Amino acid sequence: LKLLVTPENRKLVACVCTILAVKFAETGISSKIAMDRKLNYTFSRLNELFSVSKGKILRAEFRVFVGLDFELLLPQEELILAQVGRLLAEVNLTPTEYFRVKLKSELLEEQEASESDDDD
Repeated sequence: LKLLVTPENRKLVACVCTILAVKFAETGISSKIAMDRKLNYTFSRLNELFSVSKGKILRAEFRVFVGLDFELLLPQEELILAQVGRLLAEVNLTPTEYFRVKLKSELLEEQEASESDDDD
């Protein structure tokens, strides 16, 4: 998708992604009427905020979905890394710093275990 987004179309792509997210994430809406209301409200708000019409969004929807390779979820590994990164940022650590410390700790434990095995 990065290659498809330009300064000229970024608002449109953002609006389309928002609509796709609503369609994908709002699985708890049981009736078509309720979903239509939710989508119409979202289209209206996007038009107010970004001046992008419902028609433009709908015409671009499939192209953006293709640009996302029909994937609306991050791969599990990327999702986990993003979560870990956010949590570590709360304690002012980067993933590299955290895993370097963790790796050193594990290596020391292994070294101590092998030294105690040698003593036996």
